[in-house]
Amino acid sequence: MRVVASAIALLPIVLGFGCSAAPKAGPPETRSFAGSSTSAAPPARKPELALIAHAEDEGVAIPHPGGLLPAGLCGFNPYLSPPCDDELLPRFAVVLAELGAGTMGKPRPRPHPALLGDMAVRPHDELREAERAMTRGRQLGLPAGYPFAVSYDEMPAADGRRALAVVAGLFILRDEAEEFIRARSLSARVVALGGTDDALCLEDDHLACMKGLRTVVEVTTGGAAYAQKDLTALEERLSSVTGGEIERERERSMATMKPVCTVQPGHVALTDQHELYGFSREFAPVTCPDGSRAWTAWRNTRLQSVVVQEREGVFIHQVVSVSCDSPTVDRRAFGAAPVRTQVAVAGCRG
Repeated sequence: MRVVASAIALLPIVLGFGCSAAPKAGPPETRSFAGSSTSAAPPARKPELALIAHAEDEGVAIPHPGGLLPAGLCGFNPYLSPPCDDELLPRFAVVLAELGAGTMGKPRPRPHPALLGDMAVRPHDELREAERAMTRGRQLGLPAGYPFAVSYDEMPAADGRRALAVVAGLFILRDEAEEFIRARSLSARVVALGGTDDALCLEDDHLACMKGLRTVVEVTTGGAAYAQKDLTALEERLSSVTGGEIERERERSMATMKPVCTVQPGHVALTDQHELYGFSREFAPVTCPDGSRAWTAWRNTRLQSVVVQEREGVFIHQVVSVSCDSPTVDRRAFGAAPVRTQVAVAGCRG
């Protein structure tokens, strides 16, 4: 079942990866690539079109030439099934840069959000370098939605590497990915991707797993960020409100709430998947310029989304609510300022 709502405001987050051994001190590690990595077996046959399938008439995707798939987490986030064609799981990513490659160990809970394991550099330095890599990528004239930043915890690499990647393209076939690099003269490499289950927490200790998995937050629309204590107090008040009054009361309260900072478009941050859901997809954790933790609107970000070229333009499809394991997917113009509206909740139909 799919519920589509036009909607609103979203934003970024910051945290670190766990790691195994301390590297030598120095500047943040950024790797730009040329060539390709080890391959994974391609599917037995090539689909005729690399496109997103829609059940509704309002979102008809236009196939990209050369087998390029839409930019986002189709195939890796099960809640994105409504706007995605589940048969088209990306097998290869064209990666412009990796941050912290080779320094990430097995996922593990971190004692403090400011730590990047045993890394000799601060998370802030790594993430600002990721922003610079994204800025360079946006100057390459890539197709709609590219580049985007992702953690290999969200979009697993077949070889198990852990890092933040700047992705320029997703493909089912390696030769199409390599041709994409040649045709555009990109300094990039092809990274073989794992399967859907590799991105999920299937361990017995689910909480520890969630705390160990990193998620990238890429801000698309700048906006205010608020203190956690203020938002917690607001949500406690809203717990006694019912029906359509919830959104109206939230809007009234947010209009008078004082933000602690403003996050700009293009900001890249990391969180773990336990902290991510602290406000149930209403707000996302971010780090202010002074290093303090804050929260901004979920819809100001690309969290749990895919960007699709459609006949009417470029649209982002984003998971904005999950109820009874059924997602609500918001569809809106990509890059436009989100407009806050009440979002119908899928699932739990008696």
